[in-house]
Amino acid sequence: MVSKTSSLKSVALTEPPRHNPTIFGILMTRMLAKNYVNRFRRERQHLAARHSVPPTYQLEPKKPFDVKEVERLIQKVVDMRMRTFRYQPATAALLGKILATECKDAIKSLNLDRYKVISQVFIGEKKEQSLAVSTRYVWDTKTDNTATYNWQCATHYCLAIVHGIYKE
Repeated sequence: MVSKTSSLKSVALTEPPRHNPTIFGILMTRMLAKNYVNRFRRERQHLAARHSVPPTYQLEPKKPFDVKEVERLIQKVVDMRMRTFRYQPATAALLGKILATECKDAIKSLNLDRYKVISQVFIGEKKEQSLAVSTRYVWDTKTDNTATYNWQCATHYCLAIVHGIYKE
């Protein structure tokens, strides 16, 4: 009978020698930390200055949200992109994001002061399924409105919805 013996060798793991922090290292760390804090403060102040709009105490917009004009712009943007599009789920998701951004930017070109523009785009394939979109709003019917555009072909569809909400 042959017996096998195995021996375990203990290997001592040596840690690298620890060095005490140098004055240069401490100063550089403090300088980097101060730079990050200052950069964060500047960015925060810049964002606050950019997003704050002084109150005008004006209760109605100078230029109302014109649904017909917005629908015309949405139609132009969607038709341009969708006429050459062949449906694939991965590219449809990306195109939906691009179309939502382009619709929002086109509406912003109307210079609707104090309006928040919300853009949604749904792209789907026509394969005997249905799509139900339901939304509810709490808004002022005098100033806020919605524009929609529905594009369709034999194989897929695109629904673009843009909301204009007046901020006092």
